[in-house]
Amino acid sequence: MPNGVEKALTAQTRPSQEQRSQDAGDPSTREAKIQAPDEPSSIPADFIPREAGPALETSPTASSRSVADSGANHQAGSNLDGVPPACPPPNLPETWYRRLVENQPDLICGFLPDTTLTYVNLAYARFFGARPEELIGRRFIDFLAVEDRAGVLKQLANMVPESPEYQYEHETRGVDGEPRWHLWHDFALFDDAGRPCEFQSIGVDVTERRRIEQALRESEYFLRKSQEMAGLGSYRFDPRADRWVSSSQLDRIFGIGDDYPRDVAGWLALIHPEQRGEMACYLRETVLTAHEPFSREYRILRAIDGAERWVLGRGELELDGDGAPVGLIGTIQDITERRHLTDRLAHDASHDPLTGLLNRAELERRLQAALAESRAGSLHHSFCYMDLDQFKVINDTAGHAAGDELLKEIARLLSSMIRERDSLARIGGDELGLLLFDCPLTLAEPIARRIVERVRGLHFNWGGRSYRTGLSMGVAEIRPKTADTATILSEADIACYIAKQTGRNRYHLYCSENGQTASHHNDMLNAAGVRDALEQDRLRLYYQPIVSLGSPDTPPVRYEALLRVVPENGEGEPALPPGFIGAAERFGLMDEIDRWVIARALHDHGSGSESPGARIAINLSGSSLSDETLLAYIEGQIDASGMAPERICFEITETAGIQNLDHALDLMTALKARGCHLALDDFGSGLSSFHYLRLLPVDYLKIDGGFVRNIAENASDRTLVEAINRMGHTLGISTVAEYAHSEAVVTRLRMLGVDYAQGYHFGRPAPWVTPEPRSGGETPL
Repeated sequence: MPNGVEKALTAQTRPSQEQRSQDAGDPSTREAKIQAPDEPSSIPADFIPREAGPALETSPTASSRSVADSGANHQAGSNLDGVPPACPPPNLPETWYRRLVENQPDLICGFLPDTTLTYVNLAYARFFGARPEELIGRRFIDFLAVEDRAGVLKQLANMVPESPEYQYEHETRGVDGEPRWHLWHDFALFDDAGRPCEFQSIGVDVTERRRIEQALRESEYFLRKSQEMAGLGSYRFDPRADRWVSSSQLDRIFGIGDDYPRDVAGWLALIHPEQRGEMACYLRETVLTAHEPFSREYRILRAIDGAERWVLGRGELELDGDGAPVGLIGTIQDITERRHLTDRLAHDASHDPLTGLLNRAELERRLQAALAESRAGSLHHSFCYMDLDQFKVINDTAGHAAGDELLKEIARLLSSMIRERDSLARIGGDELGLLLFDCPLTLAEPIARRIVERVRGLHFNWGGRSYRTGLSMGVAEIRPKTADTATILSEADIACYIAKQTGRNRYHLYCSENGQTASHHNDMLNAAGVRDALEQDRLRLYYQPIVSLGSPDTPPVRYEALLRVVPENGEGEPALPPGFIGAAERFGLMDEIDRWVIARALHDHGSGSESPGARIAINLSGSSLSDETLLAYIEGQIDASGMAPERICFEITETAGIQNLDHALDLMTALKARGCHLALDDFGSGLSSFHYLRLLPVDYLKIDGGFVRNIAENASDRTLVEAINRMGHTLGISTVAEYAHSEAVVTRLRMLGVDYAQGYHFGRPAPWVTPEPRSGGETPL
C-alpha cells in the first residue's frame, strides 16, 4: 500500500503495523526510443497536372513534407504519409507509385482552388459510382452537403505556406445514397508568389468510428442520467497515487467542488467523526489488504453545508498480475431517505401510534431478553402492570378524544419518571407495562409508590371540567427461576387485580407465598370459568358456513369451527363468555383448549360421519404455535379420525403468526406437507403483516372483519379491503371476508373480487346439523 494512503488510514485507526514496500521497476528503462526521420513529400508525376509541376519543384513549403529539405532519392522513396520505407529500392518506375495510390482504399484526389478535380483514385471513383475520367473536371464541392460547402471553401482560402494542411470531417452520400462520414486531410501546393495553385486530399472513412462515438456518448448520457435518477455517484480510486476521481453526481452527494482534495484524507474528512476510524480500518484491512469488495453504509457530513447524510458505498478492486490492488471502482448512493423510512417503519412496528410508547410485542421481546439476562447473570428485574382506574369514566363521559389525550398525558408523566434503560409500553386500551431493568422488588416498591402518588395527584382538564385520575399497579419480580414471559405477565396481572379488588389507586407486590395472592389467582381462574368448563366437559363446537361469492347458489362446503361454552347451570344457549379466551391465554390453558377443539372437530367430520366432503377450518392460538408436541398430536388425530388432510384448514391469527414466526413457519410447513390447508386470520389488523406475508405458506387470507363490516358506507375500508384482496391474488392466495352481515356488504365484496365470505348474512354459528344459508341480513352479535 502506498505510503500516503497508509498514512491517511493509520492516522484514523492508529494501528501498529509496518508499511509494505513496493518493488516497482523504472518504466523508462523499458521504453524503446524511436527516431522519426524527415518526411519529404513525394507525389507521382501523373498525379500532378503538368502546369503545376514547376511549382512543386521550385516552391518550398513550411510543412514537414517540404521538398527543399529532402534529396531526390529520399523523395522518390517516400510514401503518402512521408515516412520512408526501411529499404527504399532505387529508381522505382512511375507505375509503381501510381499503383500504390490507385490501390489505396482511402479516397484520394487532387483539385484546383475552385475545387475542380484534377485527379481521383479508383476508390474515390467507385464511391461516387463513376469512372475517374467522368469525375475529373467536375467541382467536388458539389458533392458535399449544402451546409458544409461554405466552411470548406473558407478553410481552403485561408491556407498559407506557413499552414499548408487542413483536416475536417463531413458527410457525403455515395452512389448507394447512404451517408458516409470521411476525415479529409487537405494539402496545399503554392506558387512562387505563395498562392495556392493546387490541393491534394485524402479521405478516410470514419463512419464506423463516428457511430461508435455516438453510441458511446449516448451510453454515457444514459449512464449519467440513470445514476442521477438513482442518486448514484461513481468513482475510481488509485491506491498507488492516493487519488480518486468522481462523477458530478458523487460531487453533489458529497457537496464538494473541483478544488476539493481527492485523496484518502479528503474522503475520511467527509465521514462522520463517529465512524471515521471504523471506515479507515475497513478500507485498509478489509478492502485493500484482504481484497474483499467494498460494501458499507456510513454517515457523511457534506462539505458544502455540513448536513448529515447516509450513503451506501460499493466497490470492486482491480488487481495487477501480481495480485496487488491498482484501483477501486464503485458507486456511492445517497440512502438518507431510505434510512429514515426504515427507521420510521421499525419505530412504528415496535411503538404504540397514539402514545409513542412501546407496544405489547416489543415489551414482550424485552421481557424475554431481561429474563435471559437474569438467568445468565443472576440479575433481578421488576415488571409493573398498570391499569388506569378512571379511564372508562372519562372515555364514556367526555368522549374518546378525551380518553386518548389522558393516555398521552399519563405516558408523558411516567416517561419523565423512569430511567433511560427502563421500558414503558402500552399493552392494552388502558393498560400500561413498565420493565424496571436490574431493579429487584425491594427497589421497585418505592418507584411503584411514587408513580401511584403522582398519577393520583394529576388533575385532567377537558371541556371545562377537571377529572381525578388514578391507577392500580401490580409488581412482579423477574428472577433466574422465572419460567417464561407469560408467567411474568400473569403474576403482575394478578397483583394488579388484587390492587383493584382492595380499593384501586394503589399497588400490590406479587408474592407466591402470600396467601392473598394465591387466593386471588384462583378466584380469577374460577371467575373466568375456564378450568371448570374443561373439567365439566361444557365446551361445544358450533359451525359457521363460508360461502363462495363466485357461486352463491351452491350449498356451502366450508365451515369454521367456533368454540362455545354451556352455562354452568345447564340452562340457556351455549355462548362464549366475555374474557373466556383472554383468561385462558393469560393462565396458560389455551393449549389444552386447542387440543380439545382439534380432536372434537376431526371426530365430528371424520370418515363415517354425516358430513361427507365438508371442509373444516380450525383455529390455533398463539401459545399453541410454540408447543413442539402439537404437530405430532394433530397428525395422530388426523390418522385416528380418518379425515382427509385436504379437508382440513388451520387458521392462525396474523398477530400470533408474526410474534411466533419461527415456530409458526415450522408448524405450517409440516402441516402443508401433510396436505392440510392454511389460513391467516384477522389479516390487516397488524402493521407488520404485509412484510411477513410472503414468508408464510398460506392458502387463504381472512380479511379482518373490522374492515369489512362498513365497506358499503366507508370508502377507506373499501380501499383497504381492495388492496388486501389484490395483494392476496397477486401472491396466489384466496381471500375470505369476515363479518359479511348484509346484502349491501356482500354486493361490495363481489364487486371487489373477494373469493369467499363469512357472516350472519349467510348463516349464524350452529351445532353440526349443516347450517342453512340465510338470504336476509341480520345484525351481528
